[in-house]
Amino acid sequence: MGISRDFFKFREAVNHIPNVYKRNLVQLLYLTAANPSEICTRTTPSELKNQATKPYGKFMQWQLGKFTKKNDVLLIKVSLTRASQSSPAYKLIALPVHTSFEPWTADLLKRIAGNKKLEFDLTRVSVNKIVRESLASLLGREIRAKDLRQTRLEHLAKLYGFDPYDLAAVAGKVVHRNLIMVEQTPEGMEEMLELAWRRYFPKLQVPIRDLVM
Repeated sequence: MGISRDFFKFREAVNHIPNVYKRNLVQLLYLTAANPSEICTRTTPSELKNQATKPYGKFMQWQLGKFTKKNDVLLIKVSLTRASQSSPAYKLIALPVHTSFEPWTADLLKRIAGNKKLEFDLTRVSVNKIVRESLASLLGREIRAKDLRQTRLEHLAKLYGFDPYDLAAVAGKVVHRNLIMVEQTPEGMEEMLELAWRRYFPKLQVPIRDLVM
């Protein structure tokens, strides 16, 4: 029951963040398993000078699609931060639109409807500050923006049954046949990412209330 209890405690805490803007920020970071720079459109002068990061969020895209005739999906294209990136790299995050499977998708769609975008006009520093201040009192411990990525991957593995290939797709990595994750941009990336999300998406179609171990 441990992981289930942690899962529901985490989600309850996020649902109780009173500010919608800040709540959407946490939801987007978690659901996309993204690094802060990947959802931000701004950066600090010192970060740019030292080439520490770029505002990758300005490349974020989204679209509504169909998995089957009855199953709608929100696809989020996240441009990835890489230590060495000679060519564009990104991942596709697929989220169920049905609220029994993922109610936070509806919150993100409301943000899109109201703001015409998902990304946030913030710096990485601002994102980290908002996450810490929003969740510390609700969870009783400090949590950083990058912790949301690991939390999402742990939940997907332990509650949704994601295997290494599924986790690699969500994390934005490539898994070779030996199951070693490597940061490379493969040939035919678009086709591979399409296959990847269609492979893991059925595992997300489980009512949240049934995620008990």
